[in-house]
Amino acid sequence: MTDGSEQQTKKQSLEKRIEELEATLKEHTAGWQRARADYQNLKRESEEKQHSYADLTRRRMLQDLLPIYDLLKRATETTPDAEHVTSWISGVQQIVTTWKNLLTRWQVTTIDTENKSFDPSLHEAVGTDGNMQVGAIVKELEGGYMVNGVLVRPAKVIVGTKEEGKNKAS
Repeated sequence: MTDGSEQQTKKQSLEKRIEELEATLKEHTAGWQRARADYQNLKRESEEKQHSYADLTRRRMLQDLLPIYDLLKRATETTPDAEHVTSWISGVQQIVTTWKNLLTRWQVTTIDTENKSFDPSLHEAVGTDGNMQVGAIVKELEGGYMVNGVLVRPAKVIVGTKEEGKNKAS
């Protein structure tokens, strides 16, 4: 008879273990579901913040750019007659100065091309000049800019292609 009671005890022990495992499974499942919901909420909040920062950045940029746009509109509303050319040129120079000040405030630096050699990491060759030394920057067509050492736009330049010692008659 001890076999029957041993089996009964073993059965009860196994049933108890199954109940414990089911409770553990429910607890882990609930924890996983909470973690998943928390992750989804965090992801959504992060995306909302990112959009909010982008909007804020756009608004701040516009606050800086709109005064320059207003100056440009005013400068182009009328074509100056001979009598007003000097004041018109002065207004355009004010726009350029305002723009330079804005770039300085935004920590934008220009890429120097004067008396420089072509550097493909900073310059974009858009033309060549066979009368100037190979690699020499002949002319800047469009300025290049960097922010905190990171290239925003390369300077568009014309580059010399004349090799030293080569004679055109050869």
